[in-house]
Amino acid sequence: MNGGRGADRMDGGSGVDYLEGGLGGDRLNGGSGSDRLSGGDDPDVLRGGDGHDRLSGGLDGDRLIGGDGNDRIDGGDGRNRYYGGAGRDVIDAANGSLERIDCGAGNDVVRADKRDRTIGCERIFP
Repeated sequence: MNGGRGADRMDGGSGVDYLEGGLGGDRLNGGSGSDRLSGGDDPDVLRGGDGHDRLSGGLDGDRLIGGDGNDRIDGGDGRNRYYGGAGRDVIDAANGSLERIDCGAGNDVVRADKRDRTIGCERIFP
């Protein structure tokens, strides 16, 4: 599902969903399946929910929340906030911006810049 122009709110269901925010500050909620959520050029909130989700931020500062499951989270550009949640998450936050990364429960792997603030992350790489 593509949000197009303007601020959108999209909620996925219990299956596998692909939600793309497009232009505008969007709120994307994946639901309980293994979902793919993609933000756009404006600040977005991406919430994966249960399942093994893939979250991709855009150009501005996004809030990316993985939830339960083994998630892959890439914030893109901008000053982002990351919340891994439960599960073995892989978070890519190395984009040159000062960011906050809260890995949550599980054995997580993070690629981060030296100045990024990490909380509860087991393995951190530059």
